[in-house]
Amino acid sequence: MGRHGVHAFERQYLQPFEVDLEVKVDLSSTGTTDSLDNTVDYATLADKVERVVAGNTFYLLETVADSIVSEVLKDSRIQAVTVAVYKLRPQLNVHLDKVGVKIEKTRTAGSE
Repeated sequence: MGRHGVHAFERQYLQPFEVDLEVKVDLSSTGTTDSLDNTVDYATLADKVERVVAGNTFYLLETVADSIVSEVLKDSRIQAVTVAVYKLRPQLNVHLDKVGVKIEKTRTAGSE
């Protein structure tokens, strides 16, 4: 749940959002060790997403998605991230189940 939207009424009340998150990580040792220490903890990633969505107010879904990307890439093991953010049941003049944006970003050399 979050308070995001261009119009004041969109930011006045909590609204449902859906986030899809995909990360690229070197998993070459994870399959043989079966250890969480050799991969990314998805519960930690989910907490980061929740903090961005629920802890901020933005006008644009693009800003929500970009903020999630920035938080996720703070983990230097993550090589690339794709984030899709959807506003569920948006208040529009037409019926749509959801509207959203998708952002993909790859870590650049020297950005660790």
